[in-house]
Amino acid sequence: PSSMSEDKTTVSMYKFSVDLTDPRSQKLVWKYGASLQYITSEYNPIVGAVDGSDRFQTSQEATRTSGLTPLVYASAMGQIWKIQYSAGANFQLNRIWYKTLDDGKTSTDTQLGINPTVQLMMPLGSNEKHALMLNYKRILKNIPYSAISSTISWSDPYNYTVGNPDLKASTAFMVMAGVSLFHNLLSLDAIYSRVTNRIHWETRQSPIAPDVFYTTPINLPALNGGGAGVSFNWSPVKPWTMKLSGRYEILS
Repeated sequence: PSSMSEDKTTVSMYKFSVDLTDPRSQKLVWKYGASLQYITSEYNPIVGAVDGSDRFQTSQEATRTSGLTPLVYASAMGQIWKIQYSAGANFQLNRIWYKTLDDGKTSTDTQLGINPTVQLMMPLGSNEKHALMLNYKRILKNIPYSAISSTISWSDPYNYTVGNPDLKASTAFMVMAGVSLFHNLLSLDAIYSRVTNRIHWETRQSPIAPDVFYTTPINLPALNGGGAGVSFNWSPVKPWTMKLSGRYEILS
């Protein structure tokens, strides 16, 4: 049957950041910084414009989703003996408010993360033709605000997409060890990584009708990954460079 539905969605984002660099000497540089991001998204269906059919229904629940992400960091880079280093950490907070405007019911979700980063490189040999490298990084990703909205978005009469307000942001860390030989002519590396609260868009059968399906994001269990790579860089004729590389990875 012929029917009509109307809605209005507004999204606002505000972000402030400051970064400071403090060179103490030729072998030591400090960096500091902070940022604050605020995003709010409000969904309002038009009263009286209700879809009475089994297709293209939109949510009739007015909602507001807000997210606050403050972050501060400090890092140092320089050289100790032969070792060139960069090390630092940031403190990040992800906080979401999800509110249904008709009854004022509010739910919140907060994630905290202290995310260190370390990069080390040490040259080897009398003329430093070789080098050893070690990197570690941990990341708390920003909350995917677009994936938590209650707004129903139809792609065709039988498929729609809707967000998940209980979604959590992904956390990942990575460790990499490598060696560079003969002024980077040959490079070898090995990597191990782990991702928790992975975000996956899952398709399910809709309660609206048995032949209608919807897609929504969910959090999956942790994913572990390991791999090794090799690359060969050759410059037969300047300024041309040829690079051959290969990598083998295992995910579980």
